[in-house]
Amino acid sequence: MYLEKWTTERALTNRRLVIKRGLIRRQTEEMSFNRNEEVNLNQSILQRILGSGDMRVTGTGSGEVTMKNIDDPLGVQKKINEVRQYQ
Repeated sequence: MYLEKWTTERALTNRRLVIKRGLIRRQTEEMSFNRNEEVNLNQSILQRILGSGDMRVTGTGSGEVTMKNIDDPLGVQKKINEVRQYQ
């Protein structure tokens, strides 16, 4: 759980969401906000206490990006929705 968190980079720009995972092997996911349909947030009781959560961003077609155990998930969801409004 913590190793994945330490080896994951997330970037939110005004055009896209970029997630890079891995220490040795690298996996990169990108999603453009003009193809974004939903931003779903799930929090367990423990995650609410710790201020973290899991987020799934779904795009048109079959595109989907999942972010697990992110800090301040409500803030991230709010920022994504703000960017989506201006697209």
